[in-house]
This record gives sequence, structure tokens and C-alpha cells, in this order.
Amino acid sequence: MKRIKVESPFIRNVLTLFTGTTFAQAIPITISPILTRLYSPEEFGVFALYLSIVSILTVISTGKYTAAIVLQECEDDALRLMYLIFALVFFVSIITFILILCFENQIAKLLGYNDMTSWLYFVAISVFISGVYEVSRNFSIRIKKFNNIAISRIYMSISTGITQLAYGAVSHGISGLLGGYVIGQVVGLSVIWRKSVRPFIDLHKNVLGVSSIFSRKTFVLAQKYSHFPTQAMPASLLNILAHQLPIIMLGYFFGPHNMGLYYFGYRVVSLPLSLIGGAITDVSYKYTVDIINNKQSIKKYIERMTGKLIGISVIPFTALIIWGKDFFSFVFGQEWEIAGYFVQILALPIFLRFISSPITIFSQVGRNDLLLKWQIVFFVLTIISLLVGGGVNSLEVAICILSLSYSLCYIGLIWLNFKLSGAKFRNVILSSLSVFSFTLGK
Repeated sequence: MKRIKVESPFIRNVLTLFTGTTFAQAIPITISPILTRLYSPEEFGVFALYLSIVSILTVISTGKYTAAIVLQECEDDALRLMYLIFALVFFVSIITFILILCFENQIAKLLGYNDMTSWLYFVAISVFISGVYEVSRNFSIRIKKFNNIAISRIYMSISTGITQLAYGAVSHGISGLLGGYVIGQVVGLSVIWRKSVRPFIDLHKNVLGVSSIFSRKTFVLAQKYSHFPTQAMPASLLNILAHQLPIIMLGYFFGPHNMGLYYFGYRVVSLPLSLIGGAITDVSYKYTVDIINNKQSIKKYIERMTGKLIGISVIPFTALIIWGKDFFSFVFGQEWEIAGYFVQILALPIFLRFISSPITIFSQVGRNDLLLKWQIVFFVLTIISLLVGGGVNSLEVAICILSLSYSLCYIGLIWLNFKLSGAKFRNVILSSLSVFSFTLGK
């Protein structure tokens, strides 16, 4: 009975995020068969390139100080960090806008898509919105308002889907995909800001003025958590680059059509993946911080969580490996069959990533240096895989080697977290078997 009381808040928070995220992600999943008939693989390729640029710059803009917000016990320190990150995000967004203003043609030519020139300016806007949203999301995690995260994702998904469908129905071109994304960002940020951040700022603005926020105490905090921008941020940046480089380099070697197929396949699988994995990861970060702060062992949590993740995901991912190609051809059209083939090849590393993300505890135990080393290996192997595939001019070889590299890296990541926590894999097997038996109704 005691164990249930300890786990209940965790399960309740996971279900809150899972339910909201499920509804939010059900929308793009549902409309995907329509979108594939409104937009071409080439247009999805350009859209993927845009998202890649935004993702990379967003990581730089926050300096990964967002994770430090969750660690704060003092309300004033949390507010100081929030304003510090806002300043960093604004600065990076302005610099991005200036660079695009001065070198828009050169940047578009470098990327290989001259048609993106007019949309490059929206990169700066998306980076700013994404950065502020990350601050708001982490603050919501800190105050355990997981429902606000779920609600914001729902509104973001609805507004994005409606815009992309409406534009695609009356016109053609990349503007519908990009415009829907930006509008969704604005709506999602406005919701979580109004529900989480604004009430907190209003409550403390008389206690902690702007002048005291940018004071010596703020810089002391920045120094105290300097391992986030110096270790966690480069590690996260390398992780983002490793996941975005296939989109960029596959487009460079094999053209926007194949890049769009790869992106769409990976996206379709990643959406349901984030239903459970994303919700558990957000809640798990706060939960593991509390365990460590209370001087408790994290070993049993890592074992149980890994076992549960394996138990609930082994059947869906096995089905994906066997029937991925046929599924894509039937649901999205014959033109997208090759995207399903890519998914079959990448199913194993995606499965391993799903398992590893919620049990990653480098930041919580102060070992961001170890995470950085892992990310360097991950990044280097990704580049080598893509260069080999491009060198032999074989898209299939590139993705196969990429799948192998990703799989080895995620196995290594799981092993490192087990070493840090003292978890044993034999205990994981028992947990996964119990979940698997429950799933089958035994």
C-alpha cells in the first residue's frame, strides 16, 4: 500500500501528460494521410529543413539553463533564471534575424533551396517562440502543472493542423506547412504562458523587481549552473545535430524528394513515440530530481521504468519492422511506400531511443560531462554513416549504416545510465515480463 502512495503522483502526472499529448498527436496522425495528398515529398523536405534549423538554434538560444529551473527550490531564483534565459533567447533571435537580413541569398544557396528565401526570416521568430516555450514548459514541470503542458500541446496541434489543411485545400506550396507550424507555435506558447508563467510573474513582481533580477545574484546562479551551457548545451546541440544531419545531408546527397520521404517516415513514427515517451520523460526528470534530493536510491526506479518501457513497446515496434512498408503504402499512398521502408530499417534504434530517454539521469546526478562525451561519439558516427552512404551513392546503405550506428549508441546510453544508478538488467527482465504478460491479459 505504501508503494502505491509513493508512485501514485508520478503515475497521475504521466497520465495527465499522456492523455493531453495523445489527443494533441492524434490530430497530426489523423490528418497525415490527407497532408500527403496535399503536399509533395519535396515540400515536406523543405519543411523538414526549416524545422532542423529552428531546432538547432533553439538549443543554442536557451543555453540549456531551462533544465536548471526545475532544480530550484527558491521561487526568486527560479524567476531570476527565467529572465536570464529570456534575455539569451531574445539575443540569439535578434542575431539570427540580422544574419538572415545580411546574407539571405547566400544562406538559401548554401542550403540548396532558393525558394526558402522569403521564409528564412520566420526562422528567427520560430527560434524565439520555441525558446520561450521551453522556459515555460520547464517552469510548469517545476510547479508540477503538467496539465498546462498537455493543454498547450493540444491547442498547438489543433491550430497547426487546421492551418495546414486549410491552406493545402485552396493552394499548393510550402507556405501551408510552414505557416501552420508558426501559427501553432504562437497558440501553444500563449496558452502555457497564460496558465503557468504569467500568474507566477504577477505574484512575485512586487517582491522581485526587474533590477534585482539582473543583479549579482543572477550572475551567481548563472555561474553555479554553468555546466548546463558548457556541458549540457553542447551535448544537446550535438544530439540535435545528429538527428537533423540526416535530413540535411540526405537532401544534399540524394535530393529533396528522398529527404522528404525520410523525414515523413521518421515523423510518423516519432509522433506516437512521443505520446508515452515524451510524457514519461517530462515527469521523470522532476521525479528523479526529488529522489536524489531526498538522498534515496534511484536504482529500483531505473529498473522498473526500463522494464515497463520494454514491455509496452516491444510488440508495436516488432510489427513496425515487419509491416512498416505495407502500412505506409496503404495509409498514405503508393508514393510514400519508400518512407515505410526507411521506417523498417530505423525501427530498432527508435525503439532503443524510446527506452533510453526517460531513464537518462546525467543532469540529475551532475554528470553532464559524461553525456557530452556520449554525444560526441553519437555525432561522429552519424556523420561517418551519412558520408559513407553518400560516398557510395546509395541511400539504402546510408540509412542501414545510420540505423546500426544509432542502435549501438543507444545501447551504450542505456548501459551508462545503469552504471550511474547501479541498476541491474536481470531485474529489468522481470519488470518487462510482468508488463508483457499484463498486456496479453495473462
